[in-house]
Amino acid sequence: MSSKVFSYVVAFSKHKHLSEKSPEGCLAYKWNEIIINEYRIIGVHIPSSIHEPERANDYWNTLHKHYFEHSEEKIIYLGDINAYDEGTEGKKQFNKLMKVAQDGWCKTHPSDNISDSFTIRLENGDFKRVDYIVSSNNISEDFIVESYQDFYKEYLSDHSLIAITIQDV
Repeated sequence: MSSKVFSYVVAFSKHKHLSEKSPEGCLAYKWNEIIINEYRIIGVHIPSSIHEPERANDYWNTLHKHYFEHSEEKIIYLGDINAYDEGTEGKKQFNKLMKVAQDGWCKTHPSDNISDSFTIRLENGDFKRVDYIVSSNNISEDFIVESYQDFYKEYLSDHSLIAITIQDV
């Protein structure tokens, strides 16, 4: 019997929207894409580059390709990006994306305080940030990014919840 845990990427919206088809190269249920007005919002769950390097590499290649195919649009990726340790392939791929995109949390919460921004606690007790909201640089409108540690602290999930509110959408 396998002890593998399956996860799903879920997106919630105040209005009815159809999800776009996941691109090839992404794992089933790990990419949820919706278009709301001029925003392309993608919920992601990128595999760990340490535990699943080949699958993570395929996913990152797909994400980078997707970003550049839609570079004129307002893009927001949010979810478990699994990029938390410098020197890992996941962090390198994340840093590559950050050269052309922006970190929504850092944009709206310019603090280095890990207690404000952690989204997961590892087995060794370290707090890390694996969940992100990343947006294209052409989004200059105000948006609010929030993290709810209560989801983690109350054992509702092994991650803290991150949420984005986009003004006038």
